[in-house]
Amino acid sequence: MVFSRKKVTTLVILWLFLSSLIIASIYRFFNPEVNLLILKDVFIVAFFILLIADYRSLKLYTINHYIAFLVLYLILQSFLSNAPFFAKLAGLRQMLVPFLLIYIGMSSKIGIFEFAKFKRGIIKIAFFVVLFGYYEIIFSIWHEFELRNYFEAKNVPVYGGPKEAFYNYPPFFIEPIFGGVKRMTATLLDPINLGHTLAFILSLLLFDKTLGYNRDKKVMLVVFFGTALILTFSKGALLHVILVALFNFRKISSGIKVMVMFLFILLLFYMSNFHQGIKIHLSGIENAIKSLKMFGHGIAKTGNQATMFFEQTVDIGDTFIGSIMGQIGFLGLILWATPFYIIYQKIKNNIIAKILLAQLIISIISENAFNLLSIFLVCISVGVVYRLNNINE
Repeated sequence: MVFSRKKVTTLVILWLFLSSLIIASIYRFFNPEVNLLILKDVFIVAFFILLIADYRSLKLYTINHYIAFLVLYLILQSFLSNAPFFAKLAGLRQMLVPFLLIYIGMSSKIGIFEFAKFKRGIIKIAFFVVLFGYYEIIFSIWHEFELRNYFEAKNVPVYGGPKEAFYNYPPFFIEPIFGGVKRMTATLLDPINLGHTLAFILSLLLFDKTLGYNRDKKVMLVVFFGTALILTFSKGALLHVILVALFNFRKISSGIKVMVMFLFILLLFYMSNFHQGIKIHLSGIENAIKSLKMFGHGIAKTGNQATMFFEQTVDIGDTFIGSIMGQIGFLGLILWATPFYIIYQKIKNNIIAKILLAQLIISIISENAFNLLSIFLVCISVGVVYRLNNINE
């Protein structure tokens, strides 16, 4: 192929960093009824097709067979569901996007020596995105930048009249502590998505020895990105970094790591008594377990996607894994998780694997922790590392 696969992959990352802001800007000239949100996916699919045009870039990896079974199962499930077409499309997208991103990474053909430079390139892009985030939060620019049509298209309300302190801000842009504090969203227009991308960046800076930064530069970047992470007020993203650190400390035995995680779970249940947000997360996975069926309740019948585009058959709240359990059942969860297990076993000694594992764990209690803009950096990187491990055997 005459194009550079690495450059196309970088374009994918740049598009995903900027797409929300670009689409929100376009929505200033369109009604919310016009579906411009699909532009984000159209470009991703176009990039995907461009990268896999040479089918030899996707030789018979083990995960191909398992993903093929999953796709067939999801197609059958979509025919059986009575949800509206766009609701089913959103549900399918939610479950298949991680694998599409992994394939983009696999198809990039980034070499082992190029990968460090590629990661430094990601950090450079993220630096300018976060710089915009600091500008956005210091000057409260969303008061003036019209976001209403963009969020109404997603069935998300925004605060009303100009006299309101959070005028033109959707509720999830505001952390309720201290009477309400604005959260950093940057170009992603979502503090949770931004939080998990920053968790990825910080994990690389703290634990990836291949980046080649000197100590002073690394400290400066950790402070820069770490402060931004705090300003997102994303508890899941903070936990993401803590889990990666826990997995990376080899001097701590596996038993102690399990005990720390168990104690943290107990702490979450205790905090749910007086923190409504945590209570919603925990009740979501609890309801998913209680209502678990072998084949699920149907595509787009549970989870946030159902709330946005249809209606929930079973009340399963903010949990990605719980949403999968509710929609496609125990069998579907096994089919969905198997490729990740195979990939993890192949790359488990790489820091990217630890970031992925931590994010999968958090997705048990957070649906946004594993959506497109939360996972694009880690899944593309997983694809790169998985391919490198296969060709180096």
